[in-house]
Amino acid sequence: VMANPLFWMVGFSHFCSFIVRSSDKVLGTFIFDATNLPRSLCGPLTTSVTLGFIGGLVSGREINDLETIGEKRTFVAKRYGLAALSAVGLALCSNENAISIVGQYGLAGAITVFSGLLAAMVGFQFYQFIPKYATSFGQNKAVYISLTDACAFLLLSPFWSTISGIVASSEQSGWAISWLIIAGFMAMGGAVMTSLLPTVLRLEGYDQDIKKK
Repeated sequence: VMANPLFWMVGFSHFCSFIVRSSDKVLGTFIFDATNLPRSLCGPLTTSVTLGFIGGLVSGREINDLETIGEKRTFVAKRYGLAALSAVGLALCSNENAISIVGQYGLAGAITVFSGLLAAMVGFQFYQFIPKYATSFGQNKAVYISLTDACAFLLLSPFWSTISGIVASSEQSGWAISWLIIAGFMAMGGAVMTSLLPTVLRLEGYDQDIKKK
């Protein structure tokens, strides 16, 4: 399984989605630092990530109605692009002038929307693409899924540790840099996943579609 180069390429994209899935662990602290609202209010707002993933899982089913590989690639690329832009939006929310423009609750609302949209734009890929690609490993399907998740979890620890260090070094600019880093991972993960889409989805008629083009 691990000898296959595609394992690592698809795994990297899955790791990028895992970053978003685990972002609720730091989102509450970010909302608190950005808005100065009570922690009792900041905590519940992190559910935007979970709700976003659920919404993304549902809305992502639209890909099944698309006929050509080009349309499917565009659909996936747009979702990753919106995910990256949502992370940029969160970086803008960390600006110290943002609270003076929209107020505490307005800023908290903006962060909730951006974080929910970020999650929604990777939700379908996170839950559906890995199981679809795993079918290519036959009887090792379960092994592949377990290894992919394990590698993602292994990388998450140093990733969030690094992010925590960046935030600690400079709270306001630290958060901005952190969200921009996440935006970069969304762009890179999206580029890799989009390029591998025919393999990941095991699309029928892909060769015929390429000939038409």
